[in-house]
Amino acid sequence: MDQELTCSLFSINVMTFQNWIKQKRYFGKRVHYVEAFKVSDILPDVPATYQKNSKDVDASSQVQIDSKFRNSTPDHQYVSALSADTRQKNRNVSGKSDNITYLLQTTKTAGFGRKVKYTQQEEFLISTVVMKWETGNPLSKSAAYDLLISMFGHEQEAECTEWEVKMKIHSGHISPSLSQWVARVLERHRFSIRKESISQTVPVNWLQICLDACALICSIM
Repeated sequence: MDQELTCSLFSINVMTFQNWIKQKRYFGKRVHYVEAFKVSDILPDVPATYQKNSKDVDASSQVQIDSKFRNSTPDHQYVSALSADTRQKNRNVSGKSDNITYLLQTTKTAGFGRKVKYTQQEEFLISTVVMKWETGNPLSKSAAYDLLISMFGHEQEAECTEWEVKMKIHSGHISPSLSQWVARVLERHRFSIRKESISQTVPVNWLQICLDACALICSIM
């Protein structure tokens, strides 16, 4: 349940998340983010409807990390602004040792899933889907294919882009690669194909979301 909720909130691929928590080669790149956490750091972000459940919690308690989750390569260490010591100390230490890496906020550690490659085509597809959805006239799957081919297709073979070639849009039929690409883009943006129309995906925890929304409305009203 925790894994499902985390992936849902942060739009993380479930398989990617499982790699983060199961593969020891990633532990050293994540542990510094949580080793200095205290309950007091998290309490302000607890929704108001659940605040009463944490009133007896010791706010000064700190995360205790099991040794098996420590860096599996003890000859190298990762630190960041969130590590136990001060930011300045961590940066100074990392600058004096080749075995210590200081991770900036922009540093890439574990992967965040498949990299978006055809951004222009993706932005066009999603903007069209959203516009159609919001006006009450959902885009159909076949219409999505036709719009993409019309918008990004070229008559001359010499002018064809990589996207056209990969998706085989000039083959005379909808190729599996184009169908799969469209499905992945829609899934990444929380849309899905239902029969012939494209609509927003219903969250798996829709019942809990409804209950939380009702509780919030009651507390406000």
